[in-house]
Amino acid sequence: MRYGETDQMRVVYHAAYLSYFEIGRTEFIRDLGLPYAEMERRGVLLAVAEASLRFHAAAKYDDLLRVET
Repeated sequence: MRYGETDQMRVVYHAAYLSYFEIGRTEFIRDLGLPYAEMERRGVLLAVAEASLRFHAAAKYDDLLRVET
């Protein structure tokens, strides 16, 4: 975790997790062989209609997270 994503107690701010999900989605699509930017150039847009999160434990500054898509 980067310092700017944490509060004064070095706990990751809850809204930052959505950014991590977006990174996972982008890399997943890239691994399929078609970068998201290329999809957009072709007129394909993937809008997020809903997101739900359940927190099990807080991530803290300098923790490594694994995002699975």
